[in-house]
Amino acid sequence: MQKLVFLIALLLIPVPLRGMNEIKSFSFDDYDLMLSEAGLTLSKGMEEIVTISNLSFKEIKLPGIWEIEHKAERYDNISERKDGFSFEIGEKNTVNVTFVDDGFWFNVSSPHLVQTSYSGTDFWYGGGSLLNQSFPLKNVELNPLSDIISQALPDPLKPITPAIDRALPILYDRIFPFLMHLAPPALSAFMGLENDLMITRPFGYNFQTPFWLSRAFGVFLNTTEPIEYSIENGVLNLGVHNYSAKIILGEEPEDIFMSFISMVGKPSEVIPLDVIRAPIWTIGSQYGTDFDQEEVLEYARRIAESNLSHSVITIDVGWQREHGDTDFDLSRFPDPKAMVDELHSMGFRVILWTVPYVSLTSENYREGFDNGYFIKAPSGLPIHIPWSYVAQIVLDALHLKFYTAARELTKPLCSAVIDLSYPEAFEWYVKNLQFLVDSYGVDGFKMDQGEAAFLPEKGVTHANITVNEYTDLCTEVGKSFEYYEIRSGWFSQSHSGWAREYDKFASWDEKNGIKSVVPEALTLSMLGYPYVLPDAVGGGQFFNEEYDEELYIRWAELAAFMPIMQFSTDFFNQSEKAQKIAAECMRAHEELYPYLAELAEEAAETGMPVVRPLFFEYPDEEECYLINDQYLLGSDMLVAPVLEKGARERSVYLPAGTWRDYWSGEIYDGGERIDCSAPLDRIPVFIRVQQDSK
Repeated sequence: MQKLVFLIALLLIPVPLRGMNEIKSFSFDDYDLMLSEAGLTLSKGMEEIVTISNLSFKEIKLPGIWEIEHKAERYDNISERKDGFSFEIGEKNTVNVTFVDDGFWFNVSSPHLVQTSYSGTDFWYGGGSLLNQSFPLKNVELNPLSDIISQALPDPLKPITPAIDRALPILYDRIFPFLMHLAPPALSAFMGLENDLMITRPFGYNFQTPFWLSRAFGVFLNTTEPIEYSIENGVLNLGVHNYSAKIILGEEPEDIFMSFISMVGKPSEVIPLDVIRAPIWTIGSQYGTDFDQEEVLEYARRIAESNLSHSVITIDVGWQREHGDTDFDLSRFPDPKAMVDELHSMGFRVILWTVPYVSLTSENYREGFDNGYFIKAPSGLPIHIPWSYVAQIVLDALHLKFYTAARELTKPLCSAVIDLSYPEAFEWYVKNLQFLVDSYGVDGFKMDQGEAAFLPEKGVTHANITVNEYTDLCTEVGKSFEYYEIRSGWFSQSHSGWAREYDKFASWDEKNGIKSVVPEALTLSMLGYPYVLPDAVGGGQFFNEEYDEELYIRWAELAAFMPIMQFSTDFFNQSEKAQKIAAECMRAHEELYPYLAELAEEAAETGMPVVRPLFFEYPDEEECYLINDQYLLGSDMLVAPVLEKGARERSVYLPAGTWRDYWSGEIYDGGERIDCSAPLDRIPVFIRVQQDSK
């Protein structure tokens, strides 16, 4: 099947326009479409087919950025409207261009995969969470590798740690099409089975949205279909079926962002403000999944008796007997109601970890199976996904010939997936969670997993939804409760749960370590998720890393100036000095509460993010587009965390205007870099003295 290929150079590289001979060009197989000073010309080879001459251009702001004004006239082979025009290439490929106030829509009806390139800008932001997060996005190549993984998987975490410029293909039904669920740069190639245990799936990341923002314009794909994309030397390359893209024009990046928010929506309500005021505390790092009622209470009492700020306590993996159970494991939690009541008396809200999966050994599996509540294989039986790489390897090794043996052997390690597109299954999941609220007084839930990475590629759902639509349904479950944390989403911007960054590693590295926290927070902000949770202070001990006191302290200082802080059980394993500085960070965060609450309310009213890139407020300052280790909290506070081990000073760029040192009160003139002292107990923070006009 021949591909319909669009190569759209929408905007020039931001330099003064050198004449208007060729402004934009499109290519359709053997056809060429050129936008020039002569108009819009469609040709095939050397033969000119049609020209639309009445096109004019108006400079917006930045040199080389132009707004299209189309004056409708009738020409052969082209259907024109007052709001745009359309034409056909071949019998089945229809192209529609519709002009709107803030840009134009580019829609293609084609049986082919539409590949599109957008160029003319130096920097791109958005797309979604990455393991190796960069801001702006660096070169990303998402082409399949030739060496397909066919042996048993290696160390479980190795498949998700390649550099940003590589990706593994999805192994799909024994052939190798390259499909992206917007989960670059790394995909794990799982050996899928051609039976009811088909589990081929990418290893993706949590929040993904097909929106990319540049300094000059934005690109928004109005689709939940799987897509592929890459960025190379300032060119954004997209590939998707059912192509509908809006090219958003605006005088400044903030204008482009607000146009995007007008389409996907802003938070429907303000996040519970106590989550903004004081830290979330999480059971996990110290106890893992092996803890009981008394240990939860002992931990909470220690927090309260130490006069440490607290809002929510999250009871993580381990409160259930099996994944999918919707009651406590009563052998370890003999009186859940008494436990929750005591936690409430200490000032905690209580949320429980949950995933939309039901283990084969769960007490709820039979009910879900009998009622058809699970995602199915084409045969009609539920698909089971493995909860561990051991299960995956066993399934691959036994294959179809030993289906029953494979299922029995891996039963404790596998789960069915609740089909949230089936209204009765959705209500069943919500009802089971509501039981915990009604019976024990639980306040909400940590909605974990649910992203495309964990879904079966061959799954059959009730409403025939895409994996990306499924992630939004997971978030929709959380919306049924007042307190909820979300960890995945495609078009879930209208929800008011707090958005947790990807599970961070306890490292200084930019590959999911402390250096990735700010870039991911900025990316989530650019995608419309203002209530950012930068994961637990210090990151998770996934690799049994050696204790690093300095890393823990610097992470706490960074989190203090984020919308939400989160601590885990390893707080009490830190040194006395680290605990003291971390406690001071909690107090600093609480002192910011009036300002943070104001920003949280603004986010619900307008969609403006709490954590903002510098170029939002200073779009004319070139350096602001490259800074990924500083950010603005609202419009008036600039934060410059210390991200280098051993550093006791750092360079800080202050944009134009007057700035006051948050700690010393010293006044600085902006528009330049300064060297700032950064002792172990403090990071550079500045307050804008006056509101500068843009």
